[in-house]
Amino acid sequence: MNTTIQRRARAGGEVGANGEWYEGGKFIATREDTVKVSPPAPRVLTPEERAAKDAQAAADLAKGERVRAWVAARREVNAEALAELRRPGWVDMWGNVLQPATNFHVRLAWHLEEYGCLTPRQAECVAKKMIGRRNKGNAADWDRLVNQLTEVLQ
Repeated sequence: MNTTIQRRARAGGEVGANGEWYEGGKFIATREDTVKVSPPAPRVLTPEERAAKDAQAAADLAKGERVRAWVAARREVNAEALAELRRPGWVDMWGNVLQPATNFHVRLAWHLEEYGCLTPRQAECVAKKMIGRRNKGNAADWDRLVNQLTEVLQ
């Protein structure tokens, strides 16, 4: 008999070498070291650990609510920038679309709405779209807009 072939249980079933029951026709364990190890039981937390875990969960929930409120308030502050980023493109005084909005601008609008702020480089791109290139005449407005868009939750 070839010992490299996996044996099957006899008709009606049988107990394998590892002590487990195998239905008839199923592959059977032929060695004692093939016993299935059950997963370890979950560790039971002490009352102090449970209290600390509950306190941390409550703190995380409160922080989440605070962040959601901040992002909602930022949507109102940045409403003008969001509208500009979603506009189909730059329009001249006669209503001709000079340059269509890019997927980049749409993605910036999504990021600003979702997170409430942008990176300094992203904010510069938005300021360039809304105001134009920074120069002496528009420096104050340009800097104010960039600072507004990059403000983060404290």
